[in-house]
Amino acid sequence: MSPSQGPDAEAMASATPERPASSGGGYRAVLRHPAIRRAAFGAFLGRLPTGVAALGIMLLVQDRTGTFRDAGIAVAAYSVATAASMPFVSRLIDRFGPRVLLLCAAINLGGLTSVVATSGSGDIRATLAACVLAGATQPSLTSAFRALCANRLTDPRTRMAAYSMDAIAIELTFIAGPPLAAAGAAAGRPELSLYGAGLATALGTSLFVSAAGSRAETGHARPRARHLFRERSLWLLMLTAALTASAIAFAEVSILARAVEAGAGAISGLILALWAAGSVVGGIVYGSRGWPGTSRQQLVLIMSAAAVLFLPLAAPGPLLMLAPAAVLAGISLAPAATITTAILGASVSPRAKTEAFGWMASAATLGGSLGYALAGAATDLLDERATVLSGALLAALAVPLALALPQLDHPQAAMATGTSDPR
Repeated sequence: MSPSQGPDAEAMASATPERPASSGGGYRAVLRHPAIRRAAFGAFLGRLPTGVAALGIMLLVQDRTGTFRDAGIAVAAYSVATAASMPFVSRLIDRFGPRVLLLCAAINLGGLTSVVATSGSGDIRATLAACVLAGATQPSLTSAFRALCANRLTDPRTRMAAYSMDAIAIELTFIAGPPLAAAGAAAGRPELSLYGAGLATALGTSLFVSAAGSRAETGHARPRARHLFRERSLWLLMLTAALTASAIAFAEVSILARAVEAGAGAISGLILALWAAGSVVGGIVYGSRGWPGTSRQQLVLIMSAAAVLFLPLAAPGPLLMLAPAAVLAGISLAPAATITTAILGASVSPRAKTEAFGWMASAATLGGSLGYALAGAATDLLDERATVLSGALLAALAVPLALALPQLDHPQAAMATGTSDPR
């Protein structure tokens, strides 16, 4: 932040409505910004364990205890603790700056090490306590990076491209993470994935903080958290994120169930990787240029497309036909994450941006967890096609929520001529 900028200047910059911008924005503009570029790399490395830790805990505890029941409980404890802590860690970042992340990363490494140490002790309660500690101290790099972009990137298209890059990076962690976790188990050392996850988190967090700086973006101002939940946009976007994550969970469980029914469970991993790859492609295309329409209109279109693109997953036919259907179903996911992030970033005060992003990430995590549980029950009671159709319905339910969002964008004609009202 330049010396001439204070909280009021940042508030005006972050409140700039999204619109098609000049050719000066986009991915190249993001990569030309040294601090954002280095912070993005640190955030990616620090979040790579996101796709490793949960599966690593599952494989380790199952290996040490011989039961999937205890392994599932351990993963649930880790995931719920992560979701519950996100908003509160994010609030501390708003208050004290990104250096809070360094403390979280150090404790997280200790927590994962404790999971390894207790997993063979025969005391599942100790392992669960270690999982809660590791999950609760997972650094909130997603909310911290998005708040950094919202406060430092004043050009709307550049900011949108940064959000898109972040959504793509998250998808890449879920592509690269599971094979890394499985590699340790295949070598007979499942604990290696947890050690590696802790070290990667610590290194990535250190790189992020060195790029972002240790000071709070708002000059140590106390975040106006009590005003945060007066923002209707936050509630609507949290519900949208939860519904989207639940829809994804329903579709993924359907894919897994269909592969198991066909006696080819291993193929499900490939299909889910293609799903993530489709999301990456969609994110790259969406973030590469400005698009017509307001942010609210774009979100309505994207969520409508998501509901429709889920439907081919329910089509009968050979299992391999799920591969192209999964790519299509994934195309809208990263753009949906990008546009919801942009709308939230323009809706709340810069004093509480990180916390707001933390609440949305927490809602998505909890929505996904509940979705997996409900999808499993639906598959047992009905079948996998009914499960994926339920996922499409959940995605469709996000459309009226998008329509209920307040209008954040000014008329594009005014923006194009530079005569927009700065309010």
